Amino acid sequence: MNEQLLEKAKVLASQPYTIQIIQDDSDEDEILYVALNPELDGCLAQGLSVEEAESNLDEFRIEYIAHLLEHNLPVPKPASIQVFMTSNQTAITIPPTPIDNIDSGDSKPFASSAISKTQKGTHQQN
Repeated sequence: MNEQLLEKAKVLASQPYTIQIIQDDSDEDEILYVALNPELDGCLAQGLSVEEAESNLDEFRIEYIAHLLEHNLPVPKPASIQVFMTSNQTAITIPPTPIDNIDSGDSKPFASSAISKTQKGTHQQN
């Protein structure tokens, strides 16, 4: 894969995509966590902890976006502010941060997700 394409994918992947974490306890012996970006259909990863699932998703999101770029497919933009309540009552809030000039070489850091445990029906924003 072309280095320029990979660098562009890394910048695009660093945008504040919504991160949804789902606890999968279907296996009695092991709990897995699935992390996904709803804006990027099929972009998901799993891990033995929330942190591992999110880290794996961060890595896969780069590959996912690089694939879209390589095949001249559109890269969906992050959604605006969203809060999801998952089955294990984890609130995930992502602030919007658009990238307008991706080709200008400006690669300023983007806002990251805030994940916090909450009581059912409420959310906290860090």
